Amino acid sequence: MKIMGIDLSAKTENDTGITIIHHNKLFFKTVFSDEEILTEIINEGPVVVAIDAPLSLPKGRCCLEKECKCSIRGHFRDSDKKMRKFGGVLPLTFYGMKLLTHRGIQLKKSIKTVMGNNLKLKIIETHPRTSGKIMGLGQDKQTTFNALNNFFWVNKKADELTNHEIDSALAALTGVYYIFEKFKELGDPSEGTIIIPETEINFDRDMNTFFPSYFKL
Repeated sequence: MKIMGIDLSAKTENDTGITIIHHNKLFFKTVFSDEEILTEIINEGPVVVAIDAPLSLPKGRCCLEKECKCSIRGHFRDSDKKMRKFGGVLPLTFYGMKLLTHRGIQLKKSIKTVMGNNLKLKIIETHPRTSGKIMGLGQDKQTTFNALNNFFWVNKKADELTNHEIDSALAALTGVYYIFEKFKELGDPSEGTIIIPETEINFDRDMNTFFPSYFKL
């Protein structure tokens, strides 16, 4: 069972962080194009792809352009509004968010196309910084790395990691909580939801439960 986290950049010239969790091993990687991302998914065959990017438009919107008639439907999805409980959320119509949303939606479509009829593959939208707060991680790169290194064999050192790779690890860990059904789904499923871990969790205990000793090196 493999779980992939993706911290997607809005532009292909900027780096996208990828993390793959397989048993007690955690692999970081940086890629750029959608083709590179799709190649990783095809080669790794994850059961969950957890993406840090909006993967849908607000209900009733056909685009995110302010000149369009659909703009009366607003700038936020129900999931975005519910995320405000955990911190600030940017409107999808902001320039950078608009680019990220378009790329996220297209990437989700491309994943479904290349993976064909793989019904086992789940694609979920995540918010890694919120997940990090819930798990007690993400305060800084070294602290997060130390916590991960307690439970996983990691292919990079802390000073080799980018912030995007760290966020992709938080996305992947959200995918772990999703697999083990310890998650909250925020929003309207018909519009698009955001997955975060349950708010009352104990990260160390959960990792020992999810990844028991027979997986350890």
